[in-house]
Amino acid sequence: MRLILSSYQIIDATKSEKEAANKVLDTIQNKSSQPTPVGPSPIPKPLSKPNDPTRYRFRAEINGYFVRVVSADSSALTAVGEGDEKTEVFDIVRNEDGTTSFKSLSNGKFVSVIFDDETMPLRAWVDKIDLWEKFTVEESNGAFLLKTVKDGLYVQVDIQNGARLRARETSADTWERFTAVSVSVNDGDLA
Repeated sequence: MRLILSSYQIIDATKSEKEAANKVLDTIQNKSSQPTPVGPSPIPKPLSKPNDPTRYRFRAEINGYFVRVVSADSSALTAVGEGDEKTEVFDIVRNEDGTTSFKSLSNGKFVSVIFDDETMPLRAWVDKIDLWEKFTVEESNGAFLLKTVKDGLYVQVDIQNGARLRARETSADTWERFTAVSVSVNDGDLA
């Protein structure tokens, strides 16, 4: 499946890819369509003990949308969610070595960087935490940055490529900034 953007028109894509790309294009073309940032804490606070999960949604600063798992089949992460789906909720796991990992509530898998792919996408697709599933969290002007432990690259929202999350930047700017919105475990089907 290919997604080709030409003069802000989607040429070849699946229906769900077209919908995601249209959200990104709407944001680029009309900044007023951005959702208003919400949430009391821009960065998740450290937990009292390792492996004690807390649930959050993560909003990308570049387009104002939430990070979500595209589907159970692809498990790719994109920043196109509107804050109302289970696919946008993640447990934060504080590892004993001081790093942080993220587990998707929708499929129960840990977020990992695919270092074998030159685009270095993030996917929620592994069952246990290893080096590729570990991140450091850095505060950045009221937001936070995610940096891979394996090679020190920042996670970014590739706004020109369907708002997919990728780990490929050595420095951080707006494309790499996120805020966190805590989610109550009593929110409907999120428990």
